[in-house]
Amino acid sequence: MQQRDQFQIFRHFFEQKFSNIPSKKINMENEAYKQLPPKMIKQISVDVARGLWRFYPLFQLPIDSCQVLQQIFVRFFLTLWINLPQHLQQKYFQSVTDSFEVVFAAYFRFENFDLFFSAFDVDKETVVDFQLVFEKPEKVFHLSICWAIHLADKTDFNLSFFTRVGKKVIYWMNKDKIVHKVMQYMNDDEMSGFLMKHTVSCCLHSTRSFRLSVILTQAMMCLSFDNQAKLIARLTLVGARVYSPHLFPIDDPGYEQKFKLAIERVPEQCEDLTYTINDILTHALDELLKIKENENVLIELIKEFVDNN
Repeated sequence: MQQRDQFQIFRHFFEQKFSNIPSKKINMENEAYKQLPPKMIKQISVDVARGLWRFYPLFQLPIDSCQVLQQIFVRFFLTLWINLPQHLQQKYFQSVTDSFEVVFAAYFRFENFDLFFSAFDVDKETVVDFQLVFEKPEKVFHLSICWAIHLADKTDFNLSFFTRVGKKVIYWMNKDKIVHKVMQYMNDDEMSGFLMKHTVSCCLHSTRSFRLSVILTQAMMCLSFDNQAKLIARLTLVGARVYSPHLFPIDDPGYEQKFKLAIERVPEQCEDLTYTINDILTHALDELLKIKENENVLIELIKEFVDNN
C-alpha cells in the first residue's frame, strides 16, 4: 500500500474519532508557544530531535533536511501544547509526542517542503506558516487537541498510571500457564518499570516502521487501556517466543519461521536465568519491531486483535 493511501486511511479514522467534538478558538500565532516554561520548550525540542526518523525514508528527504522537519514538528507540538488547558500543559513527559508524529506526517504538505528547507535556519528562530504546513491547520490542531485531551482523560499524563498498565501487562502474560512458570523468577515492580517504554506509547517508541506506527497509533486511540495492556502482553510474548522458544514454547511448529531475527536466539543454557528472562521480555519485542520483513505479520496480528476487542 502506498504511503499516501495509508495516510488517507489514518486521516479518515482520526477524523471520525474526534471531528464531532465542538471546536474552540485555537491560538496559532507564531510566538504563542513562548508562554510555556522555557525548560519545557527545551525538553520538548530535545525529545523531538530523537523522533520523526520513521518518516524520512517515505519521502526520500536528504539527511540535512532532518533538522528542518524536526523544527517544524517542534513548533507544531508546542503550538498544540499551549492550546491545552493549563493544568495539562504542566504534565508533559517524554514519549507523549510519539503518536502526534503520525498525525503530523499524515497531514503535512510535503509538496511545500522545499519552501521550508530554503527558508529555514536551524540556528535562528524562523516563522512557521501553518497554512503552508497543513492544508487546513485549524482542523489539524483541533483534532490533535482533542486527541491530547482524550489521552489525558485516560492517563492524567501521569507516569505512575503507565506503571500500573505495566503491571496489567504482566497480569495478562501470567494468564498463560507456561509463561507463569517462567515469570515467577521476576519482580513485578521491576518488570513493570522495564515495560514502561512500551506502555507509554503502545510500543510506538520501539519502531521506526511507518506502517507499524500508523497501526499502533490507531490501536492506542481506540483500545481501552486494559485491552492496550493485553495487546502489549501479546506482542511482548511474540518476541519472547521467537527469541527464546525453549523458555516460552508454543504449540505451533511454524511460529518461529514467521519472523526475521536481528540477533541470534537465546541459547538453552543460561548462567543467570533471571537476567536472561528480563532481557528477553524487555528487548526481544524491540528487535522484532525493528525489522522491516516483520511488518506484515505484526500488522495482521495487531489488526486482528483490535477488530476483536
